Amino acid sequence: MDIWIYPWIVLLFYAQCQAALCPDNQFGSRCQFKCHCVDKCDSEGKCFGNSTKCSPRWFGFRCQYRDIAEDASVEPPQAKSWLSEGPLCQQGLSLIRLTLTWGVPQSFTWLRIAKSNISYAANITLKLRATTSSTLSCTNMKMFYIDALTFDIRCDVNEAIDQLTIESNIVDYICSLRVSGGRNLAIFQSTNQSSTLNNNSLFSAQYAVDGVIKDTCGSGYCANTSSNDNTPSWQITFDQPYILNTFILYNSNDAQERLKYFVIHILDSNRSILFTKQGDGVNRPRYTVLYFSILAIAAVNLSNMYRFDYEPVPYVSINEFEAYGECVPGLWGLECNNLCKRECRDSCLMEDGSCTNEAIDVFDSKCANCSWDMSQCNTIGNTTDRFITESDFGTGFGAGFGAGVAVTLAIVGATIFIWYIIQWRRSKLKAGMSVKEHSYDQTDVTQKESHRYQGIKVQVSSKEKTYEPMEDAHVGVTSTRNNADVYVNTENNYDETF
Repeated sequence: MDIWIYPWIVLLFYAQCQAALCPDNQFGSRCQFKCHCVDKCDSEGKCFGNSTKCSPRWFGFRCQYRDIAEDASVEPPQAKSWLSEGPLCQQGLSLIRLTLTWGVPQSFTWLRIAKSNISYAANITLKLRATTSSTLSCTNMKMFYIDALTFDIRCDVNEAIDQLTIESNIVDYICSLRVSGGRNLAIFQSTNQSSTLNNNSLFSAQYAVDGVIKDTCGSGYCANTSSNDNTPSWQITFDQPYILNTFILYNSNDAQERLKYFVIHILDSNRSILFTKQGDGVNRPRYTVLYFSILAIAAVNLSNMYRFDYEPVPYVSINEFEAYGECVPGLWGLECNNLCKRECRDSCLMEDGSCTNEAIDVFDSKCANCSWDMSQCNTIGNTTDRFITESDFGTGFGAGFGAGVAVTLAIVGATIFIWYIIQWRRSKLKAGMSVKEHSYDQTDVTQKESHRYQGIKVQVSSKEKTYEPMEDAHVGVTSTRNNADVYVNTENNYDETF
């Protein structure tokens, strides 16, 4: 037996044991992924049961991506149903243009199109409209196939948009259109807060990332600082840096005034401030902050300095916090724990690590580099140059036997270790899926600092910027923005709001 099968046996054993610990409709090493299937999920998040489809507003790998296309109005209107419900491919409408318009600003990174089985090549143009009504180009546009009939289009867009137009000779053959809003990477991440209301664990920091939006917070199960904390703060620290672009902060329905002057600080791995935004003083059930940057984010800090007359101190009270985005370039997988292949270290598919810098061949095993629509081969040859093969590691019985014995002994030790870990995790999970809070790290969010994210085995570069911290919240603060509850940073002015 190849020695490389042993580590996979250990991982499989651990995954099966871990799956048994997760509550229904949750999965992952920390049970951090919610099931968004119409019926049920298995321990790996695959849909099964009466339907294998994703629930409405979700799509993609293990149904983890938020579909913001369903929040848009569509022109022509008759296209709305078959774009969202697909695959109900409509033909005969003679469409060459499709426009999606949102009532609130959105962050655009990529979309997914499923088409009917047509033989001719597609010509596609994307047009985006910024919230300032200017036209944006689809910079660094990339198109690649997921399978024979499904492909993605990715762009670099550094501004909020409110309209997307697709012009193509295949519009009349589109079966479904999904626009990615990212996936929520905040669930069950490490959290802490400067204090806890009445020292009651029902108001601990972890309840803000348990994946549940509560009706009220008065009885607990929301994060809430104490009544003797004059400088309250809550912080989430991610298990690794991520590229995040959308943060949604759900308010406490029974005390909305506590968050209306919130201050959010987005931090890098050195705890330097990348971006700061302050609420405008209007009570809302939720607030959305859009952030555009290639710099990876390691933590987010929320604070509040405004005290209402009838309350002794300011509070930070959070119903639920969500952070949507992707893995850092060069990593793939639900938990972003796999390296892309050496041929495409900076870009690969999240589902399986396939390179995105060339089309995926599903027709001819001799086509090593197909045109993006797979209508023809650009280069004839074998496909092994695109995949990590057995020769990359080396094989042989002589070397394998000795190593195999060592690995077998290691498996025994690892199995015992995993058993103890499972017992420890089980006791924690029985306590309500809570994660032990870390001591507050006293991150100084009042000082601006120079910063540059160095990455994790991945080079991420950008022109360096410094940002002025916001002043303490106060009554009468003014802000130019609409009623969309969306705060946006832009490449030109990071303090501008919409």
